[in-house]
Amino acid sequence: MFIKKLLSATLVSCCILTLAGCGDKTKQDPIEVLSKMTEKVVDLESGVFDASFSIAGNSPESKVDLQFKLTGKEDKSDLAKPAFDINANVKGSVEMKEGKYAGEIGAEIIQKDKSLYFKLNDIKMDGEMAMLVNLMADGYKGKWYEMPTSTLLGDANMQKLDKQEEMMQAVRDVIAETPLFDLRRDNGIEKINDIDSFHYTVGLNRDGVKQLARKMMELSGEKVYDEEMRDLDAQLDTLNQDIDLWIDIEDYYLMKLSMNVVGSDPEDEKSSYDVRLTVNMTEHDESIDVEEPEDAATFDPSMLAQGLFGNALPNANPETMGLVGDITASGAMLDLQNNGIEAIAGSGSN
Repeated sequence: MFIKKLLSATLVSCCILTLAGCGDKTKQDPIEVLSKMTEKVVDLESGVFDASFSIAGNSPESKVDLQFKLTGKEDKSDLAKPAFDINANVKGSVEMKEGKYAGEIGAEIIQKDKSLYFKLNDIKMDGEMAMLVNLMADGYKGKWYEMPTSTLLGDANMQKLDKQEEMMQAVRDVIAETPLFDLRRDNGIEKINDIDSFHYTVGLNRDGVKQLARKMMELSGEKVYDEEMRDLDAQLDTLNQDIDLWIDIEDYYLMKLSMNVVGSDPEDEKSSYDVRLTVNMTEHDESIDVEEPEDAATFDPSMLAQGLFGNALPNANPETMGLVGDITASGAMLDLQNNGIEAIAGSGSN
């Protein structure tokens, strides 16, 4: 954690440099730049990004090694109806006592006008149930499907989404007002996509992270327990952080983020994780057009079973076999409320 006296000394020194620079944009207070960057991030209405994310984890019960590649664009100019178009590729493995699951999945996901569209580009699975999964998915590759938000979340959560704009603004305000980073090193000016950018090495501000966690729980209607805050404190104690930010010196847009966080379970020294993230941003607040597919079919969960039996047994009818009943996305197939959708909808996250 950055020492307060050193932080104060850095702040004073940078203020002197800023005044001495007579308006020179290359000489600015890093703490002020980080604050302006945070405001820009939460107020960003649109942009294009590419990101890579990996997580490796080990525990006595499991082993995880996953890599994600994401490219896309988003438009949040209307907080009530945010839109995005993302190409995603996920590969890796998850190993548990029950068996090992490995493979690669490629898909495109679009959100527009409160509908979610997805297209499975490719899937290759190994290990347990690989043949079953590959068989089920084979008939759906390269085809667009629509899942209306009302079907995905159910009526109760749709009512919460109707207040999304108000909640999103509340979340933005909380993040903008919270000091999330401590400056560790000013690395000078570097060009990112031909744009002069401040390069800072930072660490997470412990008090800011705890403050943000508490306020986010309050916004989602959850009761904040002291035990949860103590658990978060203990988790922060285990983190070894390496975070670098590149910030446009003119407009304070975040141009690039590179992060490596290594930690462990405070209650289990045999459990550890290594998270790596790199994000590049371009076309900040420029006009972004997200178009929904014209040929999307409405997705029904029973299609998975029909795909399986249609491929494996061409003459079989899953319904007459008693294998497909009253399955709805807001019911047994996708009961997401207990997996965090209620909290997400409540806090306005997209």
